[in-house]
Amino acid sequence: MNKLVGQVVLDTDRRGERRSVLGEDAVAVVKGQSDALTCVVEDISDSGARISIEDETRFVPSRIKLYIEDRQMVAKCQKVWRSGAEIGLRFTSLVHVG
Repeated sequence: MNKLVGQVVLDTDRRGERRSVLGEDAVAVVKGQSDALTCVVEDISDSGARISIEDETRFVPSRIKLYIEDRQMVAKCQKVWRSGAEIGLRFTSLVHVG
């Protein structure tokens, strides 16, 4: 069960971690593909993020790099789940570039 309080999602799922509602544009770069995948970071925590993509049929591999320009952040990610256009990512490394 999730409760929205201000800009923080209080989540009682198995992560036990607070996630911030974001709604910011980002770019996912897939190794070996020339075009980047635009997406929206729906929510984010210290250990991962939930993104949504426009084309729910587009292939997204198990490992991507996620660039969130507004946060000046680059994250190497592992895909942990997918449901249609929504994808759950776990950060494997995180760098703030600003």
